[in-house]
Amino acid sequence: MKLRMTKRTALLGLVAAALIIPGVKATSADSAQSATGVSIPQAAQMDLQSGVNPFSPSTVTTSTTPYAPSGGNWQNIGGDWRWAANGTGLQIASTWAKINGHIYHFESTGWMNTGWYKEDGTWYYFQPSGGYAGALHTAGWLKLGETWYYLDPTTGKMIADTEKIINGKLYLFDIDGKMKTGWVSMSQGWRYIDALGDRVFGWLKLNGTWYYLDPSTGIMQTGRRAINGTTYVFNSSGAMSTGWTKLKEGWRYSDSNGVEYLGWLGLNGAWYYLDPSNGVMVENASKTIGGRTYTFDANGKMKTGWVSNSDGWRYLNASGYETYGWLNDRGTWYYLDPSTGIMKTGRHTINETTYVFNASGAMSTGWARLSDGWHYSSTSGAEAVGWAIVNGYWYYMDPSTGIMVANTSKNIGGKTYSFDASGVWRS
Repeated sequence: MKLRMTKRTALLGLVAAALIIPGVKATSADSAQSATGVSIPQAAQMDLQSGVNPFSPSTVTTSTTPYAPSGGNWQNIGGDWRWAANGTGLQIASTWAKINGHIYHFESTGWMNTGWYKEDGTWYYFQPSGGYAGALHTAGWLKLGETWYYLDPTTGKMIADTEKIINGKLYLFDIDGKMKTGWVSMSQGWRYIDALGDRVFGWLKLNGTWYYLDPSTGIMQTGRRAINGTTYVFNSSGAMSTGWTKLKEGWRYSDSNGVEYLGWLGLNGAWYYLDPSNGVMVENASKTIGGRTYTFDANGKMKTGWVSNSDGWRYLNASGYETYGWLNDRGTWYYLDPSTGIMKTGRHTINETTYVFNASGAMSTGWARLSDGWHYSSTSGAEAVGWAIVNGYWYYMDPSTGIMVANTSKNIGGKTYSFDASGVWRS
């Protein structure tokens, strides 16, 4: 028979659909012919065969509660099915009716609803075709296309914009009544619903990316989480991290299996340190590790070579820790304070020998001018004091300061000597 749909096609984009209920096998329905040869719904066949006395309403019947007419028959007028009273031929309209155990709804024009029907903000579904065409769907689950709906088995009302426990399982439905699948945002956070409407718990792999849903609540995890004794990092989208990830506490690193690194990490020729207590990369700071102090730049890389701090220059060897005492860097000698590691400049006595270091910290050999004057050191770096002959000329270095005497006369050992502006002894 020809049926007319009443649900807006924009909602489902379906003109007619077969009814499929989870766990229930669909069956075919027989049809019958009226005396006029018109095919009629199976639900009405018993009325036509039983000889029930017709009811004779004097006016069009309207009601919001299904009632059972005392008699009548189905009529097909212009492709629309109607229920007419026996004898009078009057049609029921704008009402719900229970006919032969099935509930139907009739529009104001009297024709029987099929498909979706909305009343007082609630949707109902009437079979669009088959032997029970027009009968209210009260079997619970309804699959149209690839979408599942659930209609209350008692009232036929579509469940929408809520969650509902059905046969002991919790299902979620959107505002259009569709059972939710995939990622669903709730007040507690994100959950994932599989194609059967089941919430996923624990590990979930989607399109090559791993996620972790709390085993108790199903809430997607973000940030740093310990799972079965292993720590993993999940970004703000819930994806398990591999490689570098920045959380609010700082940068972290995870291997290809998502396991968080702790302690030293060598990567692309550079060394990093992930704090063992929280996994956060040390950056732009110095940290004592295993009794040695290491310095890390703003990108977390362990520094090597010369490093300038507020208190002066230090030298970090290839292993990243500070050097103390004498240092030969590319053929030049430097001296780092044995206690602080700070590079020395100026005049310093080391193991009873005095050395002179220029402003760059390099140990001087030969002449060196400091803020207090000229000094002279031998090829070993030891500072000359007293008389010194350089390039055939005599100079005198003050024994107490090491400063070259120049442009003056000076009594040395009871005898007066004169020195020119260059410090050379003249007489």
